[in-house]
Amino acid sequence: MLATIPFSGFYETVHMDALEREGEYFPGADWRKVFFGYAGAYAAEYLHAAGITGRFESLESPREYNFSTDRIFVNIPADEVHRMLAAVDPETLAQVAKARHATRSGFISFYSPLVGDWGPVDDWDCNQIGTLIIAFVDDDEMDWKICWDMEYKGTTANLF
Repeated sequence: MLATIPFSGFYETVHMDALEREGEYFPGADWRKVFFGYAGAYAAEYLHAAGITGRFESLESPREYNFSTDRIFVNIPADEVHRMLAAVDPETLAQVAKARHATRSGFISFYSPLVGDWGPVDDWDCNQIGTLIIAFVDDDEMDWKICWDMEYKGTTANLF
């Protein structure tokens, strides 16, 4: 099943800072290739750290960054999605769903903030499964931790 994973993107983030630190030594680098490689490595690190079975699928980058940021997509087996749903704290999932999908000033959601309205998990799309992943992992600091870990281990440098 296709899902998004938490990722703050490249524009003005710790990820771009890490890449620029390494990239200054490679002025002719193919940055599209570097971003794609970084996204794949990040997805592998995230899934491993979270204890989720899955694999990198793609990176989506907006043409302009004023309304959205880069998104990493992964494929997760359906039985793994069912496992996460059975293991996640229902209250945590409800809170994450409300925070991500409630309409508010400046944002109109296309999703109900109530998980019970989403129907069977087998029918959920990438954003709903991404919400489940956020609730399952329940670690707001994992994004920068993985960035730091990738830089420390040399994963970022090896992309150039």
